[in-house]
Amino acid sequence: MSAHQMAHMAELENQAFSLMGRLHVALRRETGRITDVEYMRIDPSYCRHLIQVARQSGYADLDRIAERLETIYFGDDGLFVMAPPKPPLLTRLSAGLAAAATPGTTIAPEPRPPARIPAPANSPPQASQALPERKMVEPDGDQHYVGRLR
Repeated sequence: MSAHQMAHMAELENQAFSLMGRLHVALRRETGRITDVEYMRIDPSYCRHLIQVARQSGYADLDRIAERLETIYFGDDGLFVMAPPKPPLLTRLSAGLAAAATPGTTIAPEPRPPARIPAPANSPPQASQALPERKMVEPDGDQHYVGRLR
């Protein structure tokens, strides 16, 4: 994907987000329906459903917003029609290196022995003792989140 296509895609996403916000407010005001803007941005079927609901509402403003969203998402060069961009270079490189490495050539870190604590002087000798189990400390009920940070 070229830089021009990426810039065009970003512009379309900005326009779509603005229109989805307007659609959300208008649907809530006119029909009492609450929508999820973020889910509409990523799910084509939910997006189509809300566009259909807006068109069937009978309000001219909702119809105009729905028409523009349909063009942005499902037009010839719409966001749901365009191919997704390639993953970042570092992700592709790390995936390529992992695929190129054979199982016999990977270098695994050496396992570390579990931490041991010395036995008290008055206890009978044992082979080893593990670290004591840690417990979470509950804060006092009168402390606030910010107060604990200070």
